[in-house]
Amino acid sequence: MQGCSKAQEIPAGKVTSVLSLSPSIHNVTVSARDLDENREVTNTETYPVLDHGFALDLPFGHYDIELTDETNAMLARYLDVVVDGEVTVDAPTFEQR
Repeated sequence: MQGCSKAQEIPAGKVTSVLSLSPSIHNVTVSARDLDENREVTNTETYPVLDHGFALDLPFGHYDIELTDETNAMLARYLDVVVDGEVTVDAPTFEQR
C-alpha cells in the first residue's frame, strides 16, 4: 500500500455555445457561477467581440452562465446549466435593455 494519498479530483467538463452578438458590443465577459458553491464565480473568459461563440472549462456541476458587456450590463444568461462532460448550450435568456 502506498503511503501517500491523492486528493479526489473533480471531473472536468466544458461548456460551449455558438452564440454571436453584434460586433458593436465590445469586451463581452462570460462568467460561470457555481450554483452548488454559493454562486461563486468559477471561470470567466473575456472576448473582444463575441462573434464565434464561447467555450468555458468547468468542473462537473450546476452553473448559471452570464454574459456582460464592458460596462458590466447583463446581456444574456444560461440558467441552471448541468456540466457533466462536453455540453453545448442553445438559446440564452436575453436581458431587456
